Amino acid sequence: MDELRRRAAFREDRYGAVRKVYVVVENDMAIVQEHQRWMVANAEVAEVRVMDAGDHMAMLSAPEELAGHLADVANTYI
Repeated sequence: MDELRRRAAFREDRYGAVRKVYVVVENDMAIVQEHQRWMVANAEVAEVRVMDAGDHMAMLSAPEELAGHLADVANTYI
């Protein structure tokens, strides 16, 4: 555990090794769509998915749709 605490959370040389997918939730009132799009534009993501159902807690408000996206992402990138 001590070794993990001393390590940097993200290293520049390894951060890009994992492909990232962002799921925009259109009805998220906590992080509005414009800010979600800004976050996507300022990060290196391989793909952007859009959920028209759900809210900020998509795993609770639209679990089936989110699970479908996550399954598709896993099948695409693994």
